[in-house]
Formats: sequence, structure tokens, C-alpha cells
Amino acid sequence: MVWTGGVLRGTGTLALAAGATATIDGTVVLARHLRNDGTLTWQSGAIWLTDHDGGIAHLDNHATFNIVDGTFAAWSYNNPTPPQITNQAGATITKTVPGTTTLGDGGSQFTNHGTVNVVAGVLNVGGGTTSGGSGSWTTNTGLNFTT
Repeated sequence: MVWTGGVLRGTGTLALAAGATATIDGTVVLARHLRNDGTLTWQSGAIWLTDHDGGIAHLDNHATFNIVDGTFAAWSYNNPTPPQITNQAGATITKTVPGTTTLGDGGSQFTNHGTVNVVAGVLNVGGGTTSGGSGSWTTNTGLNFTT
């Protein structure tokens, strides 16, 4: 699957199965639960996480999430339940290219129970987010937590 634009909205969960691959290659809007059990690659653009049309955005990584050239994942919501990114136990988020990528702005949540690796460039986590979890964070270049 290659997601190049548009809005993924509604209730329920869209699951990327184990062994499957998907690429985000453009600016997209996530307004529902996206569970990754395969390999999800963020190739380009921005990911807007929101609560449009009754859905609550949740990027739920259970496997591999590669940040190849994404710019930012930002939040926009009016619901008391904020959008979130969760890196589950045993899952890995890896940033492999120069430049800066931001995960989070606004009052949203980034929770890491797995592994976050910054191989190249800088990964900003924050902008008011609640960051937590029992996972590990490793970097060869730059990792910033901001409020």
C-alpha cells in the first residue's frame, strides 16, 4: 500500500498485517486507529493526526516504523482524548536520514515501550506532548524532548 494523500477517518482499526508493507509518501490526515504489525515507511510529507468525524487518531506501532524523510507528525484536535503515537514493546521506530523530523506538537501523547533509534539527523519529540513508557531511546546524532 502507498498512501499519497487524503484522509483516513472513522471508527474502528485499519491494520497493516504482519509481513505487509506500506509507505506514506505525501501529506496525509489520520483520523482513526492505524495499527502497524508489518513495516510502515514514512517516505515524505506530513502526518496530521486529528479527531475528525468521530475518529481518534492513533498510530499504533507493533512492528517496524521507518522514518525515511518525513517532516512532522502534528496534532489538531478538539476532543478530550488526544491523538497519540504508541511504539509497543518489541516494536522499533528508526530515523535514517539527515534533517529534522518532529513527532508531536500540541497536547498529544507519544508513548515508547519499544525501541526508538535515531541513526541520522535529529528527532524532536514533544511540542507539549506527554512522552513516556519503558522503552529505549538511542541516537547517533540528535534526539530532543521539548515541551
